[in-house]
Amino acid sequence: MKNNKTLLIIGLILITALSRLLPHPANFAPLAGMALFGGYYFEKKWHSFAVTAGSWWLTDLVLNNIVYKQWFPTFTWISPSFITVAISLMAIILISKLLIKKINFISIIQASILSSVAFFVITNFGTFLELYPKNMNGLIAAYTAAIPFFKNTLVGDLVYSGLLFGIYHYVVSAKNAMVYIRK
Repeated sequence: MKNNKTLLIIGLILITALSRLLPHPANFAPLAGMALFGGYYFEKKWHSFAVTAGSWWLTDLVLNNIVYKQWFPTFTWISPSFITVAISLMAIILISKLLIKKINFISIIQASILSSVAFFVITNFGTFLELYPKNMNGLIAAYTAAIPFFKNTLVGDLVYSGLLFGIYHYVVSAKNAMVYIRK
């Protein structure tokens, strides 16, 4: 049973990662939902990071080298934002481990909102370091330019977190019900 649950967790994360390849609004992405979900259900933090980051990286390969090929003149193994997104995923996994003690509507919403804020702060600090003057005006400009994208980040995190936790709960509950009915 435990192996089936692990396969279900991995499968849900992989399928969710593939949704990045579908047309979607800017920053409406599954990354935080995947990290929260994996962070909660995998016992070991490195498993949740490996599966989440691995799924993200594989879809990044497709996006950077096929979908957005015009922006990358040669084959790109990692995107410019790789480090800050990886740090964000680690932070979100920790948020999941620390904040979600029991799965319920409130804990998922709180963790999703905090994850959105963490992702915003970390990745846009990286953008500041990469693209803006290294002074207070540059820092303010980097975060100000990112504000319009935050809404989609927040909505995407709430939607994907809700879907992942909800589908998992439904499948496990339905499977448990079937085992109970057979007895």
